[in-house]
Amino acid sequence: MSGGFRFGFDLGSNDNTENDAQIIEASLPCTKSVTLKECERISENENHSRELRCIDINKCWQNWNLSHASIPCESIPLECNTCKAPFNKKQATIEPLKRISSTSSSSSSTQEMDLTHTDLISGQYEGGLKVWECSLDLCHYLSEQISTIEYNHHQNTIENETSSFYLETYKKALSPSGYTLELGCGHGLPGCLMAREGDDNKILFSDYNHFVLEQVTFPNVILNINHANKQTSITNRIAMMGGDWIDLSNQIYKQTALDTSQKDHSLDEQTMVSIELPPNGRFDLILAAETTYTEAAARDTAILLGKHLNINTGIGLISMKRYYFGVGGGVDAFRKAAESMVIDISNTTNIDGIAYTSGRLEVQTLKVYDNGVSNIRELIQVRCVST
Repeated sequence: MSGGFRFGFDLGSNDNTENDAQIIEASLPCTKSVTLKECERISENENHSRELRCIDINKCWQNWNLSHASIPCESIPLECNTCKAPFNKKQATIEPLKRISSTSSSSSSTQEMDLTHTDLISGQYEGGLKVWECSLDLCHYLSEQISTIEYNHHQNTIENETSSFYLETYKKALSPSGYTLELGCGHGLPGCLMAREGDDNKILFSDYNHFVLEQVTFPNVILNINHANKQTSITNRIAMMGGDWIDLSNQIYKQTALDTSQKDHSLDEQTMVSIELPPNGRFDLILAAETTYTEAAARDTAILLGKHLNINTGIGLISMKRYYFGVGGGVDAFRKAAESMVIDISNTTNIDGIAYTSGRLEVQTLKVYDNGVSNIRELIQVRCVST
């Protein structure tokens, strides 16, 4: 691993970054538990200035149809390293993903910013135009799970109890009653894979920057969804929300009327999620890559998982570098935030109608990627379990 690796982030002076880290350190000590609401208050006190807005899918469709007869794209192979013979010999890889070529995704918004030497501009840009390694790690892992489901179906085999439990969650997320949320999606390739392989399942893409969703995520959705009536399929199944995560979380609660104190019958159409949401505001699958690069970002990722992951059955897949040099985030920062969090789930009931009281985030490392040269990466599985 190269000790000189640094994220190319413009986060202001080092002094301010260190002060922010000290505030978070004091707020989230690893020796005691912190409630989810306390974490939210810390997050809300920080600068969340990006306006929440739902991307108009039909307008995007018209714009891309008018400006691109065919969208220039690149292919991303998805190898399945865990498929089993003889199924593996016939389908060693599933269909490659497609992504818009880098020369086709520029916009007036990006032209106003100098992104030559940085991957992030604080308060303006969160790196969504770049395809990150961790996003591809997530795609490869999802392709393995999907291929295993297909293998079991063709061979009529049954996994062991633990593997079967997790595969059932992926099958649910791929089904017509399945819901997936991708946080900080950028190109949105993991979400595109779930949409392409799913059967009328719902995908909510979220990114800090509206222009990233319009100029990168949306064309990638067009490129990857194969459907006879593609526009109708995308409109009914796909939503894209640009802006701050905490605002997005509040909007989900408003629309599902889960939090009665926030119940609002006069919602602003511009901030309404344009597809059906899970009735309890909790998703079967939450995906995120490279969203833990600072301690604050790691905490916000944990907050969203605690608030919106299905209790006991949902799975969060968070792909990240072990440590982000120069900005302080990574695996340890995320684990510290997630494992110290006590979650009030008293407003949620299980399938038997029994009310929950509290929950916690259970964190497990699924894979470690270490080639001995670049920064070590990890794929983390998160579950919100009742206690």
